[in-house]
Amino acid sequence: MAITSIDELEKTRKAGEAQNINQPVDYKAWEKDMQELDKLGVPSTGSASGDRAKLRQMEQAAQEMIKEAQAQQKSQEIAQQNAQKDQKVKETSETDNEQQIKATVANATSSQILSDYIRWQF
Repeated sequence: MAITSIDELEKTRKAGEAQNINQPVDYKAWEKDMQELDKLGVPSTGSASGDRAKLRQMEQAAQEMIKEAQAQQKSQEIAQQNAQKDQKVKETSETDNEQQIKATVANATSSQILSDYIRWQF
């Protein structure tokens, strides 16, 4: 007999207690498992071991999804950090280029001034 609802489970437990039957199944744990499955919108398998296995399988799948999401988030963070480093390198290169241009202009200007000075002195 497959038990597919908490009500059926409760009736079966009470019937077993009334007949003083030694119950190999932990009905409270099974009820808890069935409630979890019900919250998740998953039908019962009809057996305590099946419901427990299904819950474990779902928990493992959820943990895998969490690990994948964390790995993806970490890779995005690393990509962002690399982009920031690349931007800093680019800005530094641009600044160095600007400084080089300024130095070249300053050297050319001072050379021109010195050339003009020498030309007018002699």
